[in-house]
Amino acid sequence: MSLLLLIAPALAQDCDARALEKTLKAAGPAATAPAFTALAACDPVRARKQATAAFDRVLSGPEANQAVIAAIEIEAGDVARTWIGDLQSDERSAAIAALGKACSQSDAVAGWLVATQEALGDQFWGERWYRSLATCRAEGIQSLLAHEVDNPSDDRSRFMGVLEVYARNLGIAAIPRLGALATELQDPQEVGLVINAFGDAAGVGSVEGASPEATTLAIKTLVEIAPSLPAKIVDQVRSVLVALGAQEASDNLAAVRYADRVQPDGNLHYGVVAIATHSCKKGTVLQIHSAALHQPGTLWPDQLADPVRKTMGETWDLAPGKKCTVEGELELFLTPSPVLDGAAVETFLATVVEDLGERGAGKQVSHPHEPLTLP
Repeated sequence: MSLLLLIAPALAQDCDARALEKTLKAAGPAATAPAFTALAACDPVRARKQATAAFDRVLSGPEANQAVIAAIEIEAGDVARTWIGDLQSDERSAAIAALGKACSQSDAVAGWLVATQEALGDQFWGERWYRSLATCRAEGIQSLLAHEVDNPSDDRSRFMGVLEVYARNLGIAAIPRLGALATELQDPQEVGLVINAFGDAAGVGSVEGASPEATTLAIKTLVEIAPSLPAKIVDQVRSVLVALGAQEASDNLAAVRYADRVQPDGNLHYGVVAIATHSCKKGTVLQIHSAALHQPGTLWPDQLADPVRKTMGETWDLAPGKKCTVEGELELFLTPSPVLDGAAVETFLATVVEDLGERGAGKQVSHPHEPLTLP
């Protein structure tokens, strides 16, 4: 596919190559890029002969980027590569970005980018040319990215940057490799970045939108590998699953995250304390309700408050006594994570009660309850 029809419409009509060549030779720096693009569209042979002299005068910018694409299309890519190499880093980044956009529409640009990696070697990766490749899904580009992922550099920042582009480019085809990497890497920070890349592979946040097929495979793979990941990384898997629209799968990972605290009954156990403040005839009374909470790990600790309040309201007598009125809302305290044993529940209760002593209430009444069970 050629982009010259798009960037230089003169190709589609009669043109005067000699006049265009004359214009190019006479053009100042600001006019050289569009003059070269027009000649390339009209007469590639003449433009190829003028490429070196022309690019000696070309100034960086959007028109220059179009001239680079034109040069690649007429097989003057070496000249374009040299010109880009002489740019300042910010100018080079802009030119590379323009090539990335053109890559998906031009076989010539895609092939040139592969050839550029061969010509530049590590410089290609060090200068972050790969950043332009996320949407260029030519076979050669995908092979280039896959090879770099399978043969990573010792520069881990570079490797993780390439991995993100690899995931975005290959989409569903990248997911099996991401699953393997997540279980192979030793650095938790790197594992976390791999987990994030599942969202990239599924297309979350992309212009095209998420792919249903890639999303399904990403969810399946994340759920499968979660038990073999460090516990803190499972927190991140949870977030990615939510971003993928898999709320139930995300919720069910609570049992995986806290696998070391699953009790013999198959549940995660928490401590619950509910404080009802009553204003009575003889002063303020704190009604202290406490219990263990059993939950099978289908909810995370930060999801428990509302269902616990609902269950308490259905099973416990929280009404004020005679000559008493309720002050404020029922206060709920939960252990921030599942407890290891019953002793931890008792310690939690004692800590809450100790803190309540600072309120100066006239009376505290304790109401221990049988364990609450949430589905």
